[in-house]
Amino acid sequence: MKKIVVLVAAIVLLLNTSLLFSQKAEAKNKVMWGSVEVSKGMIGKAIIIGDTYTYTLKKNKFYKSKKAIKGQEIKVFAYKNSLGGLYDIGKSVFLKKESKVKYVSLSKESLALLTSADPPPIPIVDSVSGDLGKDNTATVTGVVVGAEKAKVMAFYVNPYSKKTWYEPTPTNQWDVSCKDGTVSFKSPVLAPGKWTFQVVGINAKGYVSGALKPWVVFVQFDNYKRMYELSDDDLKEGIEAGYAIHGIIDDSNVNPTSKIFAYNLPIIKDEGQLLLKNNHLMTLVAPYIYTPYLEIMTESNLSNGRAQPYTLQDANLALQKGKDQLSFKVQLFGPTLTFYKKAKISLMQNGKIYYPDEVSGQNEVADQTILPDTKMIGQFNKTVKVRFNAKQINFQQKAELIVTYDPTTKAQATFDVDFDKYK
Repeated sequence: MKKIVVLVAAIVLLLNTSLLFSQKAEAKNKVMWGSVEVSKGMIGKAIIIGDTYTYTLKKNKFYKSKKAIKGQEIKVFAYKNSLGGLYDIGKSVFLKKESKVKYVSLSKESLALLTSADPPPIPIVDSVSGDLGKDNTATVTGVVVGAEKAKVMAFYVNPYSKKTWYEPTPTNQWDVSCKDGTVSFKSPVLAPGKWTFQVVGINAKGYVSGALKPWVVFVQFDNYKRMYELSDDDLKEGIEAGYAIHGIIDDSNVNPTSKIFAYNLPIIKDEGQLLLKNNHLMTLVAPYIYTPYLEIMTESNLSNGRAQPYTLQDANLALQKGKDQLSFKVQLFGPTLTFYKKAKISLMQNGKIYYPDEVSGQNEVADQTILPDTKMIGQFNKTVKVRFNAKQINFQQKAELIVTYDPTTKAQATFDVDFDKYK
């Protein structure tokens, strides 16, 4: 009998010990994000910033479910882009997308890490984003998830030395409560180039968590700003200049000293007599940079006589679209309707060759040339617009535009691209 009692007591002790370890393991794996526990299937959380209601949905009609109180945090499992926007909070209950509900997302990578069998012992900083100010300082923010209290730090990668700079100063290292969960860091003034920012969690030994989805910003150059960062007054001036010119804008009525930023690129090499030295045209006209200002002026000019005038809104759209593009216009001459399709245009800077992301007019035929000496310059002409990725180009340094008229004969001309000319 005693043996049975001892055996039962041992089994009970074993079960209690197993349950204790299980509870400890569960407690260890439990990760809080503010007042909600991070769990599989969630995509973020809704923070109630003003009293509202949760709803059930039947046949596209809302029915109030429960009151959601200001300060409450609720898990979100899905978002439906219908009926004005709905956050699915589980069990067929929804929150409406409205001003009283603030949604904060977590990336799939962070959720996978936090809901794993062995979540990291240090906090994760997710949803890192930023804004670049006009003074070239970056404000970077992140959402902290992890322990009740955590320490986080910002760092960035210098694009010139490729060195990672950790700066443990009051401006970029914080002791934070994960309940609040948001940190913000303002960088020093950044030199032009590609900068990578990250905000990470650190533990007592100084180890950092993995860099999840850093924020990358490309800081442009002064010459770029002069050409691309135009005020509304500049845009209005371009629109008015376009209206003022009678006829199509071409080299004869482009003023190189105005804000049009256009001038014929000087030739460096002519390996096929494509451009004669006496300024008589052989097979091409010297190209020029087709800046956003010039494009706005041209579109304004083309809208003369149309029912819908070219507006400031149109100009702003053109400016935003063109900010990532470095465009050139090149006029070619040749003997057939499709002669120009052989031509190849590239840009070289610091020994590196760049090819255009887009060439306009490739599917069109050339125009008939109407000039006195058509035998000399060719019977047909075609104006080609090529667009390069502006983020790859250093606007503080010279480049060369290479026009290869015919790759089989290796006839090509090289033009000097000096961004300093665009004041």
